[in-house]
Amino acid sequence: MPVGRLLGLTKRGWERGEPQDAGVEAWLSKPLADGCHLVVELAEGIPVGAVDLFPEQTLEAVWLDTAPGSYWPAREHPLLFGGLDPVTASELLADLAAATAD
Repeated sequence: MPVGRLLGLTKRGWERGEPQDAGVEAWLSKPLADGCHLVVELAEGIPVGAVDLFPEQTLEAVWLDTAPGSYWPAREHPLLFGGLDPVTASELLADLAAATAD
């Protein structure tokens, strides 16, 4: 998906990940109720100060976590999508569908 669409999610309450090695933001997260976050891992990542360096991004994994900075997928953070209320789940799916639409 175009990096601009990903960055556009910040207007819908999503947060960019903390810069990691070489200043690359490797995930986006959306804060939810009860301290939960939906986390989306990016294959390429977004370099701080050069957001257009990787104009196309690939979603590697999506999971729920208690802290977006803990970064590694659900195998280490076993929060379940079934615990989300239907409205929240629908809004998250709508956000991701809009960002990934052709």
